[in-house]
Amino acid sequence: MMHWMMLISRQGKVRLSKWFDASTTAQRATIMRDVVTLVLPRPSVMCNVVEWTSPPPAPSSPSPSGAPAPPSSASLARKLIYRRYASLYFVLCISDGDNELSALETVHLYVESLDKYFGHVCELDVIFNFDRAYFLADELLLGGHLQETNRATVLRNARAEDELDEKVGSFQRRMRRSPGSRSDFPC
Repeated sequence: MMHWMMLISRQGKVRLSKWFDASTTAQRATIMRDVVTLVLPRPSVMCNVVEWTSPPPAPSSPSPSGAPAPPSSASLARKLIYRRYASLYFVLCISDGDNELSALETVHLYVESLDKYFGHVCELDVIFNFDRAYFLADELLLGGHLQETNRATVLRNARAEDELDEKVGSFQRRMRRSPGSRSDFPC
């Protein structure tokens, strides 16, 4: 199972992150900092798989008696799978027993989908069209598992979403321009 996915620039800025595990904001910040310091300085001749121990998970919900559950101190063995494309590092965190090559193929499928959708994707496309980048990730991944392996299906769904957005946008523009529309009345 995938636990999270990150896109990191060469400067160490997280451009996109998708989380499939429950974790607090502080834990996520710690994980991001650890991953940036672990992955970015690695030479390109090194393996794209890194054995990693994640910080302890978030404490579970309070017990029925109302007392908070004790925090778990057990760290979890994970693997970081990463690949650099142009100026972005695509990093996946998978469970220890998962297939590394399958995770690398998932990264490659996501990059191919971004590239086909944007037409030679670059870091700026991800920054300024982050909603589209998240949509493509959502089309590929569901709950930390690969749900769609066909790039054409992913792109067809993304284009259908674009058409729907355009129809809704043009309808809203018409409503704003038409006299007597709801936008003429104060709320």
